[in-house]
Amino acid sequence: MARAVRTFTGEVLGDWGDYNNHLNEGYYGVVFGNASDGLLDLLGFSAEYREDVGGTFYTVDTHTAFESEIAIGEPIVVDTILLGADAKRLHYWHELRVDGSDERKATQEGLMLHVDIDPVKVSAMSDELVEAAANLAAGHAELRERVAFGRTIREVGASA
Repeated sequence: MARAVRTFTGEVLGDWGDYNNHLNEGYYGVVFGNASDGLLDLLGFSAEYREDVGGTFYTVDTHTAFESEIAIGEPIVVDTILLGADAKRLHYWHELRVDGSDERKATQEGLMLHVDIDPVKVSAMSDELVEAAANLAAGHAELRERVAFGRTIREVGASA
């Protein structure tokens, strides 16, 4: 059975709180950004890769859904599904939970592009990275059906 990969483990730090003593919305981005880095690490993206290949990743689009608040001090985890990958793109789905709980607190869908560092332009990943991403995405194919990716925000006042 396919499983999402654990890409982040941490804790809601005190200075990440809002006036309600919950995780401030901006820090969800920090957590999900760290999870994206965890995904890249898992695929084999490293400092050596950046130096040897001259490539990196830019996040170009995200959609975050906040489902329930998280208190300061809570231990948190992010599990990730790689929805799709090709030579230049990684399409992912992050799920944030309190560690030990099945209740999802937030999700983020995102798209990262592989780019050359100098000059900055979209480029293909190394063959090894493409293969690792393709294998993970194929292993996650059956998980795609359980997530609501591709959502948009409807215009306010628009009819249903």
